[in-house]
Amino acid sequence: ALRIWQLGKSPQDIEKAAESLKAARFRSKAQFERKFERRLKRDTYKPGDLVLARNPRFEKRHDTKHLPRYFGPYKVHRRNRGGAYILKELDGTIIKEKFAAFRLYPYYRRNDPIWKKLAAEDEYDESSNSDIVKRPSDRSRASKTSSVG
Repeated sequence: ALRIWQLGKSPQDIEKAAESLKAARFRSKAQFERKFERRLKRDTYKPGDLVLARNPRFEKRHDTKHLPRYFGPYKVHRRNRGGAYILKELDGTIIKEKFAAFRLYPYYRRNDPIWKKLAAEDEYDESSNSDIVKRPSDRSRASKTSSVG
């Protein structure tokens, strides 16, 4: 019965349904990209950038508390056509293994200007919270109530 019903539809109905389905899929894709924008965005590294490589061997195990989570820092040598990176040690030795982009994280040295910028933003956040009234601690309230009674 369903097949006969489908055959009975006119080509205009089928075309309209196809357009509606296509529009719904594009809306869904746009919504997904907006929702997960930060996760989908990958950094692209230039040759010479310092990066850390995530160590995938220990991700699923639970006994890895003291094992290295990241390798590096390494310098980016170049990027493949497929998007994988070829890295080299700081002394210039090229590493044989290729690294997928999702395994790499930017490495910031301690004297990097980004830390000063983040510290300045943090100080700004603390100064904007100065109008928050602090509640007295439990200890000071307990001493006030015991001295009254």
